[in-house]
Amino acid sequence: MISIRSYESASSMDDGYSSIEGAIRQSTNNPTGYKLTLLLDRKVVMGQTLIQRGESLFVKTSDEEIPIYAFRMDNNLQRILKDGYNIWNS
Repeated sequence: MISIRSYESASSMDDGYSSIEGAIRQSTNNPTGYKLTLLLDRKVVMGQTLIQRGESLFVKTSDEEIPIYAFRMDNNLQRILKDGYNIWNS
């Protein structure tokens, strides 16, 4: 996520002028992937991408591939489905 902040600060020379400074910071505390919750045991896994095998759709994690129906429908599952639209709608 990129956040952009603009602010005005007074000049250190007390000359009545001010300078506009912009700060652009990229947040690195967000892990890459999607935080998804499994239906049966409510375990949270990090989904990386979607994979289609035949007629079935799977979420690729760091350890395995899990069928899409094994996850609770929430905002993160909707995001991975939206981002992988071209995979499952081909």
